[in-house]
Amino acid sequence: MALLHRFRSLPGGVAPKSGRLTFWHSLTLSCVLIAVSAFAWAQEAKPKFSVYSSQGAYFGEYATQVQAEAAIKSIPGPVGAEDIYQYVDTIKEAHVSESGEMAVTYWMGAEKAKDEDWAYDTLDVTGLPTENAAIEEILRQVNARAPQCGAVATLTPTGDWIASTGPYPEYDRGMEHQVRVYQVDAPYDNCEGTYAFSSSVLKRRRTQCPEKYTDWLISEQACANKDFMATIKVAANQCDADVGSSSGLVGNPCDVKTGEKFQIERDFDLGWIDFSRYYHSGIATASSDFGPGWSHSHGLHLAIQVSSLGLIEGNGYAVPFRKIGENYEATNGSGERITADGNTWKLHRSDAIYTFDAKGRLFSRMTDDGAGLLYAYDSEGRLSKITSLQGRSVDLRYADGANKDLIASVSSAGVLLSAYTYDQGRLKSVTFADGGMRVYHYEDLRFSRHLTGITSENGQRFSTYAYDDVGRAVSSQHIGGADGVALAYSSAGTIVTDALGGKSTYAMTNAGGQAPKISAITNGAGTVSYTYYDQSVDYRRRLSTMTDRRGIQTKHTYSETTENGINVSVHTVQEALGHPQQRTITTATATGSNKVLSIQLDGRKTTYTRNARLQPVLLTITSQEGQKRELAYTYCEASDVATSGGGCPILGYLKSIDGPRTDIDDRTTYNYYPIDAAGCETGTGACLYRKGDLKQTINARGQIRENLSYDAAGRVLSAVDENGVLTDYSYHPRGWLASTTVHGATSGQNRVTTLEYWPTGLVKRITQPDGSYATFVYDQAQRLTDVTDTLGNTLHYVLDDAGNRLEEQTKDAQGTLKRSLSRIYNQLGQLKTQADAAANPTDYAYDANGNLRLITDAFGRNTLQEHDPLGRLARTLQDVDGIKAETNVGYDTQDRPLQVKDPKRLDTRYTYNGFGDTLKLTSPDTGVTSYTYDSAGNRATQTDARGITSTYGYDALNRVLSISYPTTAFNVSYTYDVTQSVCASGETFTVGRLAKLQDGSGTTQYCYNRFGEVVRKVQTVNGKVLVLRYDYTPGGRLRSMVYPDGTTIDYVRNAQGQTTEVGVTAQGGSRQRLLSGATYYPFGPSAGWTYGNGRTLARMYDQDYRPQSIQDSRTGGLEIGFGFDPVGDLTCRLPAIQCQLKLEVCG
Repeated sequence: MALLHRFRSLPGGVAPKSGRLTFWHSLTLSCVLIAVSAFAWAQEAKPKFSVYSSQGAYFGEYATQVQAEAAIKSIPGPVGAEDIYQYVDTIKEAHVSESGEMAVTYWMGAEKAKDEDWAYDTLDVTGLPTENAAIEEILRQVNARAPQCGAVATLTPTGDWIASTGPYPEYDRGMEHQVRVYQVDAPYDNCEGTYAFSSSVLKRRRTQCPEKYTDWLISEQACANKDFMATIKVAANQCDADVGSSSGLVGNPCDVKTGEKFQIERDFDLGWIDFSRYYHSGIATASSDFGPGWSHSHGLHLAIQVSSLGLIEGNGYAVPFRKIGENYEATNGSGERITADGNTWKLHRSDAIYTFDAKGRLFSRMTDDGAGLLYAYDSEGRLSKITSLQGRSVDLRYADGANKDLIASVSSAGVLLSAYTYDQGRLKSVTFADGGMRVYHYEDLRFSRHLTGITSENGQRFSTYAYDDVGRAVSSQHIGGADGVALAYSSAGTIVTDALGGKSTYAMTNAGGQAPKISAITNGAGTVSYTYYDQSVDYRRRLSTMTDRRGIQTKHTYSETTENGINVSVHTVQEALGHPQQRTITTATATGSNKVLSIQLDGRKTTYTRNARLQPVLLTITSQEGQKRELAYTYCEASDVATSGGGCPILGYLKSIDGPRTDIDDRTTYNYYPIDAAGCETGTGACLYRKGDLKQTINARGQIRENLSYDAAGRVLSAVDENGVLTDYSYHPRGWLASTTVHGATSGQNRVTTLEYWPTGLVKRITQPDGSYATFVYDQAQRLTDVTDTLGNTLHYVLDDAGNRLEEQTKDAQGTLKRSLSRIYNQLGQLKTQADAAANPTDYAYDANGNLRLITDAFGRNTLQEHDPLGRLARTLQDVDGIKAETNVGYDTQDRPLQVKDPKRLDTRYTYNGFGDTLKLTSPDTGVTSYTYDSAGNRATQTDARGITSTYGYDALNRVLSISYPTTAFNVSYTYDVTQSVCASGETFTVGRLAKLQDGSGTTQYCYNRFGEVVRKVQTVNGKVLVLRYDYTPGGRLRSMVYPDGTTIDYVRNAQGQTTEVGVTAQGGSRQRLLSGATYYPFGPSAGWTYGNGRTLARMYDQDYRPQSIQDSRTGGLEIGFGFDPVGDLTCRLPAIQCQLKLEVCG
């Protein structure tokens, strides 16, 4: 009866035994509600977190989310449940309002009931698993009363199960009890006859929740409590979508607008899917997936409320939307739009359409190229599988116990891609397929969830982050201070000190809204300023002007119009506003689909025509003269998909691209595998390809490249090129390319290139097919510092904290310095001085926008450069204090030179058509040359200053077929793809290559091996046939040549592939050495060799790799010395001894 009494008292009351609050529908908490906005604007980057109870009572403002969460626990509960808010510690959902306010709602979480399945109770025994078990228990007890009679008692139900309590859909409660009555026939003690009495069995489920104050809710299908929740409100993190303005992200990066540390971690990229994680130190919008602060690239979802709708991005940023009619439009200026489609929502982005279900969960993503991803969720609403249209998938597995909403691993086709561990709900580590592990640190005791650093896969600390007393990032750096930034916050803005000590001040404005925007960036060069349309006139607060450090302004205007009945948003950008060079770019975007319709740059317009799936079917470029060039795209349609065995099995896949040629068919087509390979469905054997994998690419000449097989992750394993040559690919466990094998005629002739990686994923070594290799070494900040070749020669870089190369040192295998170069950079990261090995400097100075303004050589001679308002080099004045050689360049609005005036003040002029092709070149040297073009932009004719016109012909691949002249003897023709009769077996791999050239002097024919190398060249001149043959090493380097008279020249190479010896063998004769013993400077020129007659030639170079001397060992032999002035000009070329001793007379 006590059990029944609890439910008869609905609604209200506290269950004293369980301590679980059942229903609270009317409750007034005794607290003072203070009407204070959580978003009072201040220019200092200092977010405020305000706490509210589920009844809307205000409980203070806090500097960090963690502090606000602690404040939730201090909210007093009602009488009998004073500690109830102690259990409100899990993020349920996050919403973002149109104004940019983020509301993060907390609750007690959702857990399975202890008795999720029916449990059966008798009068004496509880928790039996089945009805039969309960019956057996009753019979056992009855028979035990008269054991002398044996097991003779029986039990018969008198009716069906009758609900005694629950469920209560009107209260969203799903707990329930049912009773069934049985007649029991029990034996008398003397075992003579039976007597009857009634007994009952109670079955119950969802009555025992693991957490205090929770009940099993029908709406959640779990134990939860939606009566006692709390909300934290703060200005949402928004990533500014304005093109031309600053994002405010600096360094590793940190956000100067909010003080957040932001981190991107890529776990894997399979080509068809990329999986990355994102960390925000400031605002956590979920407790699930990877724990507070972390999100992932496929976790985007809609935040749906009755009066608003927002988007929480996979990268953790929020996008507010405003309701416009029946649709919603993003307030960040991106043009993104959300529309209702039955029970789903569609997000229209410029590159894809995302579909969400009624709960706001991502259901699918379809991109313009027809590729798509489908998303599935488990019974608890967690993302469990992501599947491509080809049927490949990645599976997400979740942790157990308290971390059940945290992702434990991601795998594909049974192969583990990444596994995750947690500590106190925080992401602790990720382990990859190769066993490499990245570890995440949270060492700031003040802020337990603030990421303070990362240890990379090599076991070394890679990065360190620090925060001030209100949780804002004040330092972010890689090991040793590399790439570091320090941030200081004040009411004047955020001051950022970079790795070189340079300071930049970021000032902010709110433009009438909540989220801050950058209004100015000031550094040692000056100020870049931004203005925005106020929210009162443009709810998107879009960029209005940008003024650079030279005072040159770019103006942005926006308008709405219609084109062909379609609502269109027009964005006009005027660069170099008010200057003669002013340039106007206008972009028209369909408001409903957020797809670009046209882009106009002054007189040139590019337009896009789209199909019903919003894929581009026609790209048209129209010149200011009204001429058009078009690219047409076709896609797999329903009729193609319905064709059994066809090459177009998935709706929307690209089928063909028809080029701009109007005189010839220049179409490229694509075929796809129509079904899965054997073994894919059963999982037995190799699954060589999936339905929809690209099978063939067929160019306009009908030449086919075919992918023969793919691995389980969707990467190409084997492909055959147009010549039938097979290439195999293998991959590192983490998906990086590991080797490429181009097959020879036999396996011994295969050419294999291999790549090795450091645990961090940086390339460690590349080995060529001949065994030569280059090894790459990095510092602890993972920046390249050394390159070593097969012979042990080393190229070493000395880096500053910003990664600039201060020194380059080239050393031989013994460590002897052979070449050096040094640089100095200013605090803006600009090259200030570059010096050669002798410390002769060249200095550089820049204008306020960073354009190179002044070059001063080692003699102190200045070269002045001036740039026009669009940043293009307009004037060069060489030797400012001397000859003052001036060159001027004028441009059109598409950055093409119109006029070049040289130091003699002679003009070279250019005229263009609307497509950017040169129509006329007027030069004092060559006179007037004019050009015409075909519909693809290929040069059709060229008429020189003599009036002689050459005419060009092209094949469907736009390769030159012929050049014709008025004098036909000068005509030239080219033949491709066709193997010539002079080519021997094994020399017939001609497709895609020049096979024959013919002009008035004769013909030249080319034969190729399977690796694309010319192995035979046959020249026929005046009826005489001359044959040259070539042979190559496995590394593709020339090994020998056979001349027309049969003479063979051979080349001997060292381990690095450099020629060390050259021999000659006359036909029928013995080999003679032409030279031997050739040596080389590391990563440089040859140091000398020995001729076949024993004479040696030594080539001495200085540490700038300029020749100092060339000396023959023989008395009276060649001996030349070179001298250079401090700017590198040759000043002396005399016998070596004179140059070395008497440079002063050589200048």
